[in-house]
Amino acid sequence: MGSPQMTREQDLSVRELLVNTFEEVRRITGSPEVELPKPVYSEIANDSDHHRMREGFMEYKTVCFFANFKGKHWLFARGESYGDYPARPFDSDLIAIPIGTAVSLAVTLECIVTEIARGAYFHNTLVCGLTNGQLTARSSSRFLGEPIRSSLARFVEFVSQRLEVDRDIFLASTLNRLTIKAARYRKELVPILAQAILHTLSC
Repeated sequence: MGSPQMTREQDLSVRELLVNTFEEVRRITGSPEVELPKPVYSEIANDSDHHRMREGFMEYKTVCFFANFKGKHWLFARGESYGDYPARPFDSDLIAIPIGTAVSLAVTLECIVTEIARGAYFHNTLVCGLTNGQLTARSSSRFLGEPIRSSLARFVEFVSQRLEVDRDIFLASTLNRLTIKAARYRKELVPILAQAILHTLSC
């Protein structure tokens, strides 16, 4: 007799995976979450021309800071896609930005908008979740050669629902195949992904 199917209560969408991983990293590092006065945006896609603006962004509403973590100071945040259709292939991401030596929170907050905006096109992205549920490392990321990227190949064993697409139907706005079932993940991946992120940021 085969094993029972995993229910939706037992596994996670890619957004839920990144939400839980963000919270796990905060728990491990003891970092309080700081709500930003207003959302901050980083451009991730642009299909504008002379006649119209079509831009996609990641939107960040809260951040946290690792105070003197392994001798380094990091801003850590979770973003969600925002804007026009160029953003549709992307769901959410986790970013980290080195902030040098410890500075006052007030001064740091003044720099957040600039630093996140400078990370356009996933420059500061550790891991990105796509709308189809896939977990990726972006080729434009500063962390491309770091442990987080090599770890992604091992995460396949934690996939509870494989991505299913219609091979005959493409979406005009993204040129991607129509998703029938988005990829989903076992909850056990959360602490493993969190540790991979912390390992990357300590290198």
